[in-house]
Amino acid sequence: MSIKLLKEMLYQVNSIINMECGVTDENGVILACTDESKVGHIDDCVADLPDNDISIHIINNVAYQRIVVNSRYEYVVFICSDKNESLKYLSLIALNVKNISLYYDDKFDKSNFIKNVMMNNILPGDITLRAKELHVSNNVSRVVFLIRTDANKDISPYEVILSIFPNRNKDFVVIIDEENIALVKELRAEGEDKAAKEIERIAKTIVDTLNGELMVKAIVGIG
Repeated sequence: MSIKLLKEMLYQVNSIINMECGVTDENGVILACTDESKVGHIDDCVADLPDNDISIHIINNVAYQRIVVNSRYEYVVFICSDKNESLKYLSLIALNVKNISLYYDDKFDKSNFIKNVMMNNILPGDITLRAKELHVSNNVSRVVFLIRTDANKDISPYEVILSIFPNRNKDFVVIIDEENIALVKELRAEGEDKAAKEIERIAKTIVDTLNGELMVKAIVGIG
């Protein structure tokens, strides 16, 4: 899923309806919102939504609706209003998010697959089969960078990291929670010494770029 497209869509919607609205992942992490300070934070109300239910639910005067993509619950859209007119807007936003997701299905599925492997949410026997279906090479060397930033700052390093590593077929950036982002990077260097230098260079690039563009301190773990 293109987070940039989600943001652009919400910006256009907000210019028309002038209401706060946004999109979270299945865990409640806010991926895009008209209030950009909320991006990356967790909406705890998402956990209270009934499973297997795509109808609209209102919690604390905020309307929520789950979105099903390819028979899976992938996103939740919300709008900060419980008026009837707002519920119609929410349904239209949900339709737009679903269409965007379907359009970018292949790229998103790869990132989601990588995230599920990392979070141990996929059966070991299904990993090879799913990787083959998504054309994710399983015979290359990869390294995982766990990037933690200051959660007290209203920043979203996700897009910055995506811009550093734009190859979505080989490099995968996934949001873990409001503090942590993971980068799964394919290594090109051969040999332990060259690989170690490449890993160190990548980690330094991440730290320096986040500090330079967002003025935020980042800690990078390598695994």
